[in-house]
Amino acid sequence: MKESNNSVNTVLTALIKSIAVSVICAAVLILVFTLAAFSADDPDALVKPLSLIALYISAAVGGFSCIKFCDNGILSGVIAGAALALLVFILSFIPAGTPSGRSTAVTALMYLALIPAGTAGAFLGRKKAKKRPNVRRKIKR
Repeated sequence: MKESNNSVNTVLTALIKSIAVSVICAAVLILVFTLAAFSADDPDALVKPLSLIALYISAAVGGFSCIKFCDNGILSGVIAGAALALLVFILSFIPAGTPSGRSTAVTALMYLALIPAGTAGAFLGRKKAKKRPNVRRKIKR
């Protein structure tokens, strides 16, 4: 029982750390993409695509960092993606200056797409199996 409880604490600690890494990554990406959008001719056309790109990259980074913080396999990336989706869903209730213009179904699909993004990050961050070197042995005659 104690080992199971320790495992849950490790996963929760890794999840909190990975969400913090995701938020920091999203903030940096949004800053970089904002500077890039303002240098374009029509920045308004680039705001939504660049913000979605920043969101999905940060979800992948969160999955990557979660599997590095706790070696629990691809499931940790799924959990990190789901936690980030939940966080974004909760933050979406904060009123924005302008409505997004997307339907509820499209918005829900965008949030659910964070789970595969976190899983992809965990897949990229998993430990690879060590390959045996292909060494030919000398035959003694």
